[in-house]
Amino acid sequence: MFVVRFVMRHGERLDEALLRKGQPVPKEIRVDPPLTRDGHLQAQQAFKHLAQALEEDGKPRKMAFFASPTRRTVGSSLMVSGSRRLRMRTDLFDLDFFSDDERQKCGQEYTTTTIQSQQNRPIPITVLNGLGSCAAAIHRCGGGESAARMGMLPCADLPSNDSSKQCPIAVELSDMQRICEQNNLEEEKSTVEADEVQYWKIVHGEMHPMSAPVTLQQQQPQQQYTDLPKVPTVPSYCRQRGKEHFWEALDRAVLLAASKGCDTVVVVSHREGVREMLDRWGSNGFDVPSRLNYCCIASYKVKVYKDRSCRWCFHGASDYQCFTVGNVPKSKD
Repeated sequence: MFVVRFVMRHGERLDEALLRKGQPVPKEIRVDPPLTRDGHLQAQQAFKHLAQALEEDGKPRKMAFFASPTRRTVGSSLMVSGSRRLRMRTDLFDLDFFSDDERQKCGQEYTTTTIQSQQNRPIPITVLNGLGSCAAAIHRCGGGESAARMGMLPCADLPSNDSSKQCPIAVELSDMQRICEQNNLEEEKSTVEADEVQYWKIVHGEMHPMSAPVTLQQQQPQQQYTDLPKVPTVPSYCRQRGKEHFWEALDRAVLLAASKGCDTVVVVSHREGVREMLDRWGSNGFDVPSRLNYCCIASYKVKVYKDRSCRWCFHGASDYQCFTVGNVPKSKD
């Protein structure tokens, strides 16, 4: 089968914004900086442009979303909740790759399968630690798994992220929600249910929730990350999984999505990852931005074979403001 894949860079990061202003960067955010307010807004607009292009393409799609384990990529992926088009066009976009049985197995009961109930389900976003291995600071730490084991990535796939209200990713999401609320990013204040997202991880081949369903409108009590239990140094399943290269994480995301019948995958990653992909597969004569700006989007078509191997074909790359239906790979390409 063929899978269309979009790899999006995260929005503006706080450390680079501080450096441009000539201000010092706090030591605690040098490895894993959060987004700025503009970064959240850029990500929201990028998802809206992507949704509009897919809507104009007109092909019904079953979609899967993945994110690198950093604050800036998880914060960018959160903004998919601000794209109403993906929720309103239920005839085109199926955003829930979990079956009712899988939901109930994870303790989430849904008794009906109507379009309305599908709209109310949180959009699942899966965090893969390997997707962060391409980032320069994380690469210097030995990759996404190593940085997660050292407790440097509170949004990573870790045992402590168990969907409880005080787990590290819940605290980070609360801070992101507060930034979004202060910046008034959500322009269309209507039903909360249509804006829920939920973060997931893979443990021993099974999906487990990392966070409770979260929306941009909700406001959780502020928690201090320093008051939380210390992240375990070496989670057992990290030892079994070992180090995962960026390329391996990309293929794993495609294979997971394909196994659930998804034909469209969206990955929020890093500038280095997008650049590595362009260097590895080349531009094939397509126009590529000279700079990989915040929230730029690269598109690929991936052939998935029966032996679980993947063959990637580059289609194009564009700044999110210029992303149109022409950047969406067609089946005849």
